Amino acid sequence: MEHTKIMIINDSKAIQIFLKKIIDSFEDCKVINCSSNGKLALISLQYQKPDIIILDLEMPQIDGLTFLEKIRGIDNISVIVMSVYAKNGSAILEDAINAGALDYISPPDGNDDLEIKKFKTILRSKIAKAKLARLKTTV
Repeated sequence: MEHTKIMIINDSKAIQIFLKKIIDSFEDCKVINCSSNGKLALISLQYQKPDIIILDLEMPQIDGLTFLEKIRGIDNISVIVMSVYAKNGSAILEDAINAGALDYISPPDGNDDLEIKKFKTILRSKIAKAKLARLKTTV
């Protein structure tokens, strides 16, 4: 089985580790890169081709919105925004969707088992949606 290749772009090392642990627990997914800002991620994209990017919006050097604008012409990469600022109806989320993001997810509200399980379930469904979106563009 071919894995869905995922890149994480987030300036928090703790969030990178948290997301990697969850994503790698999905049998059909594999994290291929973690970058701490959009500048490093753009360099990584020259060498690695993720299927899905999980993108933070607030980062040093190149923020998430600028990153989205820079990759606009790259075919077949689905972007899921993960940010505390990504709330339904927020201006920054609308800007991210207009810049090419497919979907968004908010970080868990807490670190208890129920919140983590809920987050994991939502993330799994967002990744499935992104995989379907990729399939539609290749057919």
